[in-house]
Amino acid sequence: MTKPRLTDIQKSEILDKWNQSSLPLQDFCQQESISPSALRRWRYQQRELLTIPTPPENDEDDWIEIANSKPDNLEAKPEPSPTSNWRVELVLPGDIILRLGY
Repeated sequence: MTKPRLTDIQKSEILDKWNQSSLPLQDFCQQESISPSALRRWRYQQRELLTIPTPPENDEDDWIEIANSKPDNLEAKPEPSPTSNWRVELVLPGDIILRLGY
């Protein structure tokens, strides 16, 4: 018979209990009937969760608006002929040029 899976909250409670105890890992795990590797994995996962930034509450925070303060800086290039490969060139402030080609 397999043991039921523990929730993240239950794992966190066990980790807290171990941190508050003065028992070595092996003794604590034996007392709680869990494997030392499981406890180490939970501790690692808990640390990872604490370092992951929380996502923004809405998608608007994911977008960065780029406004051109000098619209006269934009250049229009002639369209390539249908037989040639298409190319896109985007000139950004700070002498940054993004070129895409097919």
